[in-house]
Formats: sequence, structure tokens, C-alpha cells
Amino acid sequence: MSALAERRAFRGETLEDALAQVRAELGPQAIVVRQREGVVGGVGGFFGRRCVELEVEAPARPLEAADIWAEDSWVEPVPTTPLPRAMPARAVIDLYDSDEPPPSEVIAAAAARRPPPAAPTVPFTTPLDRYLYPAGEREPATEEIDAGHEPEAESPLVRTLYRQASPFADELVQAFERTELETLPTAPPEPAVVPEPLPVLAEPIRVVAGPAPAPVFDPAGMRRRLVTAGLDERLARDVVAEAESELRLFDPTEPFERQVRAALARRIRVARAHRRKGRRVIALVGPPGSGKTLTAARLCHVYGTGGDRSVAALSLQPVREAFGLAHLTKGLAVELAVASDSTTLQLELQRLAPADLLVVDTPAVDPDDEDRLGLLALLLELVGADETHLLLPASLGPHGVRTLLDTISPALGVDRLLLTHRDGPGTASVAISAAIRSKLPVSFTATGEAWGLRPADAYALAGDILR
Repeated sequence: MSALAERRAFRGETLEDALAQVRAELGPQAIVVRQREGVVGGVGGFFGRRCVELEVEAPARPLEAADIWAEDSWVEPVPTTPLPRAMPARAVIDLYDSDEPPPSEVIAAAAARRPPPAAPTVPFTTPLDRYLYPAGEREPATEEIDAGHEPEAESPLVRTLYRQASPFADELVQAFERTELETLPTAPPEPAVVPEPLPVLAEPIRVVAGPAPAPVFDPAGMRRRLVTAGLDERLARDVVAEAESELRLFDPTEPFERQVRAALARRIRVARAHRRKGRRVIALVGPPGSGKTLTAARLCHVYGTGGDRSVAALSLQPVREAFGLAHLTKGLAVELAVASDSTTLQLELQRLAPADLLVVDTPAVDPDDEDRLGLLALLLELVGADETHLLLPASLGPHGVRTLLDTISPALGVDRLLLTHRDGPGTASVAISAAIRSKLPVSFTATGEAWGLRPADAYALAGDILR
């Protein structure tokens, strides 16, 4: 080859494609001095396409001595400066020629002899490495390279594969992510939980030391507790002895307070529900403020709207004082009559005779007013009451309860007790103790609530004493 000849490289998918490029550019005078085959593109050596590379030498001649329009006589003009030798692309891998090192190794060796510039080192990773080894898992095997420079040339094949795979790695990672997202099960979003604001305390919380809890089994302490609640000392002693000698033998593990409550409930008599057919007359008597009028209206409401029986109300108070019962029974299908003397009473009783249930409201009684107490006894005898309920407020003390039971009960023929103001000040233990001592049954209990009238329950009344 002459000194003015030029050496160039041509690539094609086949040998015929490469020779066609040589004839088109250099003409028939070009001489093929070297031929090699390789693989271009792909990811990590896969999906690449094969190619043929020809290294061609063509003699150069002056421009005026050649006919540039003649294909057979075209020669490259003589350059004034030496032309650089066309080297094969780095993507071409020499897999067949082993006599001399490939140009990529020559370039790598020259780069190794050149001192690297001072630059920070960064890990050499690919997007595929970052996908296969996310944060928090095993780190991929990386090599330190100079930032902004080519990888070192100790393994040119690996470096070339990395550079070939770079354009396709991002697309491959995105395809993997799309596949995983499509296969993941979809779940409805969870509602956001908004924490409730903590209450702002105006004053710091003070821990007040309460009384020490009572022992599990303390008969003496339980007797003192019952007496303090208003029960007779003899009755308290009998109740505790029964719970200790009988109930506790069967179950020593049950709290002793429950056993005392059960023994006390045995001694409280309650009036059974009235099951007799025919006319029924209920009379309510009691001291001032005991709630007779309100209780009479509640009985009219319960029996007038909860059954198929006809209900009537009779007030033995003066006309002006009877307006309360008329107002409370307004809107109910209840016949109302007022009679404060014997003559009027007989007429009203004849008019109210068809009623199945007659509720009688009476004026307040004073144990010291014998005349008024005698008049009320005469009127109740004309009424012919089947049940006479003495109303005992829970706030009434032991002396008041004892006076009512000793004077009013025998004069008016009281046969039942009705405990009112159960939710008010005081406890009903005094009235319950009086009911046990007098052996009178308790018919109802009343509170200030809208539906506060309830049939008496012995166990619940015993709980009021042990509250």
C-alpha cells in the first residue's frame, strides 16, 4: 500500500451490503485488506444483530487527474493534512480476529496510561441494578469509576455490554413496574382517621383518696352499715346472721354484700299485680308534698293507654286544687270528677260506675288534724276502695314515717306502701325498714323521670339500702 493510500472501514448486515458501500464510495480500485464479523446492539449480548465490517484501502490521486463523474476512475483527492484513520465503533465486538488486539483495547490501554483528572468517584450502576436491588436490600456489586470519564479497561467486554444495554434498561425497568402494578390487587382506600382533640382541663386533676375498700367478709362491718343506712339494729343483725349462716355456706366465693342483699330482699314484701276481673278502685293518701296528684295521673296514663279497660279519675280535693289532676290528664280518654263532700261524691260515683278502673286522688293529710282525717276516712268508706296506698317520700325521716304508720294507716285502712321521690335527697332505707317492720307490701316506686313509676322489686329495694 502506498503512503498516500487511505484506509477506511465499512459496515453492513451482509458481505454484499458492505461491498456495495465500498464500490459506491471508493470505486473499483479499493482493496479490502481486512474482514471481520461482530454483533451490534442488544442488551447484555442478547437481541443483537450481526454485522460484517470491511477495512478497505484505496490509492489516492490528484483531483485534476481523475474524472470525478466516472465511477471506475474516481480517486479521493490528496489531503493537505493527514486524515485520521477511521476506527470501528465501540459497539462492534471482535469475536474472530485474535492476532492483534481490537481497537477498543488499544483505546483503553491508552486511556489507562493517561493520568485521570481529579474528580470524585461515583458508583458505576445501571438502572436495571437499581430496580433489582432497591434501597434497603442487598447492594449490587458496583465498581468505582471516575465521574465524567469512561470505565477502566480491565474488562472491556463488560463495559461495552453496559453501554449497549443503557438505552434499553430504562424501558425494561418501566415495563417491569407496569407489569407489577397491573398484577397487584386493588383495595379500597382506607378512610382517613382524624384523631379526636384531647380535652383541655381547666384545672389539674386531683387524686382524692377515698375510703378504703371493705373487707370481703366482715359481718360486724356489714351490720354497722345497715344500721347507718336506717335499718333497725335487730333487723340488721338478723339479716347479716342469715347471710352468714345460710347463703355463705353454699358459695363462699360470692361477695358477702350480695348475700346480705339477697337475705334482706327476702324480708321485703311487694304487692302482686292485680289479676281480679271487674271494677277496681285505687285510692292514694299521703302527707303534703308526697306526690299524690302526679302519681294518680301516671296511673291513669299507664292503665288508660296500655290496655282495653276504661279508666276514670276522681279528686276528693276542693275544685281549685283539683285543677292539677285535670291538667295532667288532659288529652287522655279518662273521665274526671271532683267531689269534696258526701252528697256530691255519691252523684259522681254513679256517673263513673261504668269505668273499669277508678283512681282516687285525696287531699293531703295531717296526723295532728283529727277532724280532717275523720272526714277523709268517711269519704273513702263511701268510695269503697279496693286498694289504699300510703305514699312515703324517700326524704322522710324515721319519726315522720313512724307517725304516718301509727296514725294514718289504721285510720284510713292503708294496706300498701308506695315509695316516692326515690331519686331525690335522702334514701328510701327508712321507708323500707318501716315496710319490713309493719309487714305492709310495697306496691310501686316513683322517681321524677317521665316514666318514673315502676312496680316494686324487692332486690332493687334492698340495693337502695346497701347503696
